[in-house]
Amino acid sequence: MDSDGGRGVPVARGATEEELFLLDWIKDVAKGSYATLVDVLKQLVTINSAFVGTLIVFADKTILRRDAAYALAFAFIAAAMIAFLGLVPDRKSIPFSDVDQIRKVREAKIRWKYWCMLLSACLMLAALVLAFAFSLVLGP
Repeated sequence: MDSDGGRGVPVARGATEEELFLLDWIKDVAKGSYATLVDVLKQLVTINSAFVGTLIVFADKTILRRDAAYALAFAFIAAAMIAFLGLVPDRKSIPFSDVDQIRKVREAKIRWKYWCMLLSACLMLAALVLAFAFSLVLGP
């Protein structure tokens, strides 16, 4: 805001094209981050389910002992379930008249999905590292 002639009275000015562009861009990024979280959670469910299926189908033909394969299957199932929990819709009712409440609910949903994604991905990574370690230690 500019002042008019030294009298200290602020004068409003319209938003510039750059400021309008940045506002639109920020809105697009915010919408995209939620969709990206949902897509990553779906992919984690799919990948972990594929790992479990592979362990079940090839359980007798792997170089892992049966107890190691069970531990890995449990870790992959847990990772898939955590990712699926991040996809489950919330049944809370939101008062549409309170904008602050809507923001809080949106932020809480994004935070919940983020932590589900992070925990599922870390558990999957840990299971993959364990599979590699089991194959080296318990190998043929």
